[in-house]
Amino acid sequence: MPFLRAAEINNNFAQVEGYKTQNKSINSAGIGHNNILNSNSNPNTPSILRTVLPIYDMYQESAELVSTLQENRRLLWDFLNAQNRLNAARKFFMPTFPEKHQVLQVGKLSNDICEQRLDTFWNGGRQYKGANANQSIGFLYEQYIGYLYEKEGWQVEYYGIVNGKNDLGRDLICKKDKVILIVQCKKWGQGNPVHENAICQLYGTVYVYTKESNSNNFIYGVLYTTTSLSDEAKNFAEVCGITTFNNFKLERFHSVKCKCANNGKKLFYLPFDKEYFNIVLDVNKGDTYTYTVAEAESKGFIWAHQ
Repeated sequence: MPFLRAAEINNNFAQVEGYKTQNKSINSAGIGHNNILNSNSNPNTPSILRTVLPIYDMYQESAELVSTLQENRRLLWDFLNAQNRLNAARKFFMPTFPEKHQVLQVGKLSNDICEQRLDTFWNGGRQYKGANANQSIGFLYEQYIGYLYEKEGWQVEYYGIVNGKNDLGRDLICKKDKVILIVQCKKWGQGNPVHENAICQLYGTVYVYTKESNSNNFIYGVLYTTTSLSDEAKNFAEVCGITTFNNFKLERFHSVKCKCANNGKKLFYLPFDKEYFNIVLDVNKGDTYTYTVAEAESKGFIWAHQ
């Protein structure tokens, strides 16, 4: 039903009131409701029915419309409440950026927010959530150890991050000159020491890698962990020739990855970005690490999610 203007509605209801009065006068003359419907003697009957009944139908439709609008209002209210909760969650996890027309300010503002989030991440807020939280913090520890080797001129393959659970106990493969290190990283909590089975796995994967590589390189196994080693694990490591670094804590490092993309864009990624662990840097192509967002910005990189 098309919506009626206020004046039309008032006019229609005025007509209805007039017909009510007219109907009373007809009834007082001895002509009942049924007689009005059936009578052909009353000259006013056709005009009354033609006018009143459409308005009555419109009234019924209006009642249904009001009911529908009330239901829609309730649904809209529920939707807005849910939307408000969703927006609150988004504000908690993601920064808020200005409108698109403020293009000149977006880069600076987003980088300031990124800097704050990066500081929060490393100053006690370094927490991944969800089903893959432990895997993510483990990957970050591998990234940290790999960065330390890269800083010393080693070529690092992040084998564990790329292959996940199929890494064969080879989190990092570090190469320099004729030396290859098979590195295993265990980001474990205190009170959960590394046992000899981890040493045995590392020794075995080094042995297999050596046989498969069929090269003259010197291949060694190295274990890094944030916790301690059991006495038996220390004994196994000594016998098997595995170098161990226990209680080796994860610390803030140059964790901002700056990547020169193939399309010419210079993008940086933060440890909490979903693509972070899949980004492999190539220093020969201008890729680099930075400690802060400001440093990345000074080198011409912008945040990948800007």
